[in-house]
Amino acid sequence: MTMITQRGGLVVAADVLSYIGDLSGIIEQVPRVMKTGGTHFAFTVEAISQEVDAEKGFRLLPNGRFGYKKSYIDALLASSGLKVVMSRDFSPRLDYGEPVPGFMYIVTKE
Repeated sequence: MTMITQRGGLVVAADVLSYIGDLSGIIEQVPRVMKTGGTHFAFTVEAISQEVDAEKGFRLLPNGRFGYKKSYIDALLASSGLKVVMSRDFSPRLDYGEPVPGFMYIVTKE
C-alpha cells in the first residue's frame, strides 16, 4: 500500500506514478490528505496513445515503467472529486537522450 502525505499546500509525484500501474488506489487517497481549495497535487506520468490496446487504460512498457492513456487518468480524477487545474503533454524524463511522451497534471480538491 502506498501512503500519501501532505505538508503545506502542494503534493508532488514527479516521475513516480509510472512505476505503480493501477493508479486508482493512489488517486482515491489524494483528496483525503488535501485541504479543499488550498492544496494542489502535481504529478507526471508516461503516456501511451489512445489507440494502443490497453483494456485497463495502462500497460507495462518495455522500459519497465507503466504508460497511461489520458482518458484513464481523466476518468480517475473525475471520479475522485479532484478538479483539473492544468493538464498538458509533458515529457517526464529522457531515455537515451530522447524525451519520453507523458502528461503533467495539477489538480485540486473541489
